[in-house]
Amino acid sequence: MIDLRRVLFAAAAAWLLALASTGPAAADQCINDDLIVDGSLCVGFDCVCGEVFGFDTIRLKENNLRIRFQDTSVVPGFPSNDWQLTANDSASGGANKFSIDDIDGARTPFTIEAGAPSHSLYVDDGGRIGFGTSTPVVELHVVDGDSPTLRLQQDGSSGFEPYTWDVVGNETNFFVRDVTGGSALPFRIRPGAPSNSVFVDSNADLGLGTSSPGTVTGLGGAAASDASVHVVRSDGAASILVEENSATAAARVMLELRNNAGGVFINMIDETGADADQWQLKNAGGWFAIARNGTEHFRVVNNGDIQAPAGTVVHSSSRTIKRNIRPVDGGEVLARVASLPVATWEYDRSGPQATHLGPMAEDFYAAFGLGTDERTMASSDACGVA
Repeated sequence: MIDLRRVLFAAAAAWLLALASTGPAAADQCINDDLIVDGSLCVGFDCVCGEVFGFDTIRLKENNLRIRFQDTSVVPGFPSNDWQLTANDSASGGANKFSIDDIDGARTPFTIEAGAPSHSLYVDDGGRIGFGTSTPVVELHVVDGDSPTLRLQQDGSSGFEPYTWDVVGNETNFFVRDVTGGSALPFRIRPGAPSNSVFVDSNADLGLGTSSPGTVTGLGGAAASDASVHVVRSDGAASILVEENSATAAARVMLELRNNAGGVFINMIDETGADADQWQLKNAGGWFAIARNGTEHFRVVNNGDIQAPAGTVVHSSSRTIKRNIRPVDGGEVLARVASLPVATWEYDRSGPQATHLGPMAEDFYAAFGLGTDERTMASSDACGVA
């Protein structure tokens, strides 16, 4: 008669022997259907029986937390990049952070470090992005307690020279800072600057204090000029100043006006009178002229002549502006004139020349001692001697 207990004992011993020789059985559980968990789920080596979930629906619990999205697409043309959500670095001294990793690209395009303030990055229901605020009111809204700053840094990774700029705003000014260039502030706007302080029109006209630079009208509504730079103020302080602050003393070109032909290059218009009163500085091609309402009153000709084509040259000669007035013996003056060499002559310069008559400055100075030196002679002195 077979002893059933002995058979069962022998079978159990054989099973235990086989288990001891092959190691523990695999603990994987394969579920070939949908899995529905009516409760919370804890995944990780440190989950315990009786886990208290609170409001957690899914909890990952161990010392290296990762969720990998592994795309197994193999058909050409279909995306197959793998991604990962990573909580904290694994090595000692690593960062406390949460990041999104591009596994196939070996990059980490998004990271949040532990300790980042609330609303470091906030996207509201209107698509507005807040940096430091949960209530952005424009498309990009930056909030900080001291000088909110946008940094533009070219790091050299594309072969171009590294360079850094900052765009900053605070209670004293809005400015652009040249960080690499010694933190110079080449552009600044003070609070309270009026609208259209700087205005660039679609045709590249520049308005300072006006949103309609360009054609400037004179008296009666007539166009006075077509201004590319238009300065408008209403406080009595409209002006343009060009100042060189170099410590090196040197002659410099401070204002240069260029044109491919002669013409008017400065208009000065008095708009207070009933009639237009316009003075002009002109380059007439052969001379520089000062004109009033189109009539030239003064010329400096290319050959050095000075002309008054619309009038005469008048010298101030009132005794109220003179000193050391002493009578002169007319006879003595006449005697000197009689001995003064007089000749006809032309100036030593290129081009057609006019013939002149008169004394030489050296002889006139020797005879009368008038003027500042022996190479020049004032017309007023010649008239006085005459």
